[in-house]
Amino acid sequence: MKATFLILVICAVCFASDFAQAQPGRRGGPVGPRIEPENLEFDLGVANITDRDLFEKLSYQGPEVSRDAYLANLEFVKFIIDKADPNNHKVYFMNTQNHRAHPPYMRLVGIESRERGAITYMPRLTSPDGTPGLYIIDFQPNDSYSFEDIDRIIKKLIVHMPLLKGKVAFHPLGGNMRRYESEKDKYENGGVSVYLDSDIYKNISYLPLNIAKGFGKLRVYDNELRSSPRDILICPTLPNEMPRVAGVITEARQTPLSHVNLRAVQDKVPNAFIKDARQLEDISSLIGKEVFYEVTSQGYRIRLAEPAKKLGVFTLTISGVSATSFAAK
Repeated sequence: MKATFLILVICAVCFASDFAQAQPGRRGGPVGPRIEPENLEFDLGVANITDRDLFEKLSYQGPEVSRDAYLANLEFVKFIIDKADPNNHKVYFMNTQNHRAHPPYMRLVGIESRERGAITYMPRLTSPDGTPGLYIIDFQPNDSYSFEDIDRIIKKLIVHMPLLKGKVAFHPLGGNMRRYESEKDKYENGGVSVYLDSDIYKNISYLPLNIAKGFGKLRVYDNELRSSPRDILICPTLPNEMPRVAGVITEARQTPLSHVNLRAVQDKVPNAFIKDARQLEDISSLIGKEVFYEVTSQGYRIRLAEPAKKLGVFTLTISGVSATSFAAK
């Protein structure tokens, strides 16, 4: 009788153990077989983010962020660095459109040892290299990584996401904030940029005032210039009067109720503040040429436009991106 009871207990324990391991919501080892980053299907994620377009496809921007309230309505991609092999850490960039929580994702791809965080794009802030658009990296609120860990992680991420180079900063949260305060000298001397929540209104380099798009000749506006409705103007200062144009870029900060923006809204043309616009290569190289210009909440786009009369389209040569065609208006 005792032997039979003991056998039943052993069977019950084994069943319970197998059941717990099979449940994706339970603690314990990974559920599925390990998937290497380079073998991920796109609906799970990628091993490398090669350009801005791919980051946008992987990112999520909206209110459904669960416990990560600080990420609400920001554009972000979550990542995991798997440390199972101490000599070969591997990066998983999550398809954050589909997966916004690290633990269930780790079970899906079969990994345990990890460093996990998020990469968030802040289009209005100035990056360390002085250009518009900053990527910030943060971790779990209670995590506390040393300067050496942060430096190593950022360098690893840059290898797999080259567009971070010169445009990334560490964003300390909670426990990491206390650690950062104690190691501030290391960050200042070690060349690792830091973004604090108090910096949100500092160093703004891009501000979209009227979201729209248009075509026109890119010209620098001054008192001697006679502009036309087919011009896209770069204004070093806010002009006293705003003629009818195809688009506006100002190097001086605007407000939504500025006369420049009110005219842009009335004429339904793109308008944005872009710090030091004439010094930016993607803008300065196009002065005097026909361009396509678009202002979005996540950044501006400006590209060379070459009219192809026979086809009735503008063929756009896009720096760093494959050519695209837009119907001429």
